[in-house]
Amino acid sequence: MASLSELVVSATEKLKEQKFCDDFIRKYSAIWRKLLLFAENHHIEEFSWEIAQAFFREEYGIDIDGDDIYQNGKKKLYYTTVRPVLFLLILQNGIGWIRTQSLATISVETFADVINRYISNCLEKHFRQSTIDSKMWTVRPFLMYLQQSGISSSAELRLLSKDMVSGFVQFLTARALHTIADKLSVLRSFLQFLHENQYVDNDFSVYIPTASRRKQRLAQTWTEDEKVRMLNAIERGTSIGKRDYAMLLLATDLGMRTGDIVSLKFENIDWAQCRIRFVQEKTEVPQELPLNEEIGKAIIDYMKHGRPNDPSPFIFLRHTHPYGKMTSFWYAMQKYLRIAKIPIQYDKPHGPHTLRFSLATHMMDAGIEYETISAVLGHSNPASTNRYLRADIEKLRLCALNPEEVLQNG
Repeated sequence: MASLSELVVSATEKLKEQKFCDDFIRKYSAIWRKLLLFAENHHIEEFSWEIAQAFFREEYGIDIDGDDIYQNGKKKLYYTTVRPVLFLLILQNGIGWIRTQSLATISVETFADVINRYISNCLEKHFRQSTIDSKMWTVRPFLMYLQQSGISSSAELRLLSKDMVSGFVQFLTARALHTIADKLSVLRSFLQFLHENQYVDNDFSVYIPTASRRKQRLAQTWTEDEKVRMLNAIERGTSIGKRDYAMLLLATDLGMRTGDIVSLKFENIDWAQCRIRFVQEKTEVPQELPLNEEIGKAIIDYMKHGRPNDPSPFIFLRHTHPYGKMTSFWYAMQKYLRIAKIPIQYDKPHGPHTLRFSLATHMMDAGIEYETISAVLGHSNPASTNRYLRADIEKLRLCALNPEEVLQNG
């Protein structure tokens, strides 16, 4: 087995072969230098998972097995510290490094017939395009991994082995701690597809472990006062402030999803009827919402005095070259929450989607009918609204039973 120092040299060469940028390699090398110093101080030559665990505990005070590094602001620590060390473990076990950040650059043309048939299978099951695209974030890297393992075409898929499947699962567990349950589920279904369509002789899906899903956390909800303070924190005299104010109003007052807001086009607004009409990005179901005076004025103010002079059909644009459609306004919302000095519960979701969550909660507290709330949120199935409606603790207390009275009347 190669020594730790030899492993670091090999890892550096591997990153250069994969054409990672110099800055990326420098960041990884900085962590590896700390690891080498740790090993030297403890007279360690060979690397192992146990050594990695000890390094994380001593150097950074984290238990990689016990801590949820996605909570309490630790996500950045995972990307900057944990991943470089996990890469060494991946390399030590002979597993290739797959760059999944840019799927468009992953060439798996030799598996084109498998991919096309799998996509057709998904369409027959009425999966949305966004769902299929999400599945491909697992399928394409898996096929590329098989290429690195010596299987270079659809015909050679019969050479697939349990060890290859196990190797890719190890790769996933090191790269996708946050989404491992979903990725394993996709991999399991894809392997079933390969067996059912006779690309492989054995059903390798039985070797895919079941990962426990993270417990769904109630999102943070914002009071009416906090909402007002956040909106007032926006500097509406600037072009970016005008844009952010209009976008956040659409989320706070209409409960629109982030994807629908950033995809909003001029054609979606009926100024004469004061309506906003669009097809929801998530469900592909048409939605119609009222355009109130405050939102209308905010959009007009941005269009006239803030929006870059660009022919894009989208209303809200990036304000740096090249201009174009925005992808999110998560960071903008966090900035205004900080300016307004509104406390954030970091162990709960606190992004733009929580504004939609809060609107549903306030509507429920106001006694608005369940069906109306569901319609405003654009749910085709009213049952989908359940997860947005938080229990009102004060109302539950009014329903609480007195144990002594229960015993006396029992």
